Amino acid sequence: MAGGTRSGMVLENLKGIGRRVAVRKKQRAMFSGWSFYQLQQFIRYKAESQGVAVVFIDPHYTSQCCSKCFHIERGNRRFQSEFCCRRCGYAEHADPGAAKVIRILGLRQGSYGVEVALMRLQLQVTAFEAVVS
Repeated sequence: MAGGTRSGMVLENLKGIGRRVAVRKKQRAMFSGWSFYQLQQFIRYKAESQGVAVVFIDPHYTSQCCSKCFHIERGNRRFQSEFCCRRCGYAEHADPGAAKVIRILGLRQGSYGVEVALMRLQLQVTAFEAVVS
C-alpha cells in the first residue's frame, strides 16, 4: 500500500480538453464520449483512499519546456516525438521530457505551496531572458 510512503501523483488538469483538441473525423466519437474529468476523479478517489496525494497542474507549455533548463519555446518540439532544447541543447524523447516537467511542477506545487501560475510565470520570464540576452 502507498499510504504512509509520502507518495503522490501529479496529473495535468485536462478540464475542457475535449473542446480544445482537434481530432480526425473518425476519432471524434471516441474523444467526445470519453470524460477526462471523470478519469481524473476516479484516479483522485482511489489515490486519496490509499493516502496518496494528488496534485493537478496547468498543462500549458509542459511539452515545450526543457526538463533541464526550463526554457520554453515552441521550436523545442520540431517533431511530435522529438524534444531538443534550443537554449541548452538537451535532447530526449518528448513524452518522458514532458513527464519530468509535470513531475517538477507537481513537486513544487504540492511540497512547497507554490502556485502553478507563478511557476509558469517564472518559466516564461526565464525564457524571455534567454531570448533577450
